[in-house]
Amino acid sequence: MGSSIVLSRETNDERMKYPATNALLIIGISFIVPSCLDDDIRQAVPVKGDYFPMAEGNRWEYVTKYHCPGADGAAVCYDTVRYSAEGDALYWDDSYKSLSTPYGPFMWIKRSNNEYYAWGAYVPEYKFLDAGLPLHSSWAYDDWGKREFSIIAVNDTKKVHGIVYKNVIGVLQTESWMNDNGEFVETSRAYHYYAKNIGEIYAYYPDPPTRYNGEMEVFLIDHIISQ
Repeated sequence: MGSSIVLSRETNDERMKYPATNALLIIGISFIVPSCLDDDIRQAVPVKGDYFPMAEGNRWEYVTKYHCPGADGAAVCYDTVRYSAEGDALYWDDSYKSLSTPYGPFMWIKRSNNEYYAWGAYVPEYKFLDAGLPLHSSWAYDDWGKREFSIIAVNDTKKVHGIVYKNVIGVLQTESWMNDNGEFVETSRAYHYYAKNIGEIYAYYPDPPTRYNGEMEVFLIDHIISQ
């Protein structure tokens, strides 16, 4: 997430040796599965549940697919990153729990009713998800320009890495800067999908950071959730 929960990652030295069978699963596997839910259900507020469970010991493993730097976009690279909920709290707000990589805390996450907030060393607190809002709801921050979050899917179904997840919320995050005319101009966007009782399952960046060439995708490939 420019402010994403899964944007930063550790590089896998073996990324170009990623097993072919898994690579086939990763390439082109993300799509919305047609749902039998009628429009009234799909546009209602999300099914109640925890959309980013931070119980100590919970773990998530992701693969990032992107065009290799310096390869003119011809080669595809894969990185892996593993996150875990360590249970460590911020000393001034013990409702924030540490989301860590093997190298230490990456970001702190807290849940307040249906709202989910993130805080990082260089990232001020912001709400990245609201599981109590209906489809097309939005909220925004005017800090480094403008960041806006919009609910684009509710109670949806999404297939990622061969697994079908139900009760999925989709969030579109856009970043904008003010031009010389005082108007906000969009500079980047990212799509994030969260499944009930799992957490973030997929992210798509059509305009990723400049160290990547072209679009970038992040897939959840494994998880251990104890709630």
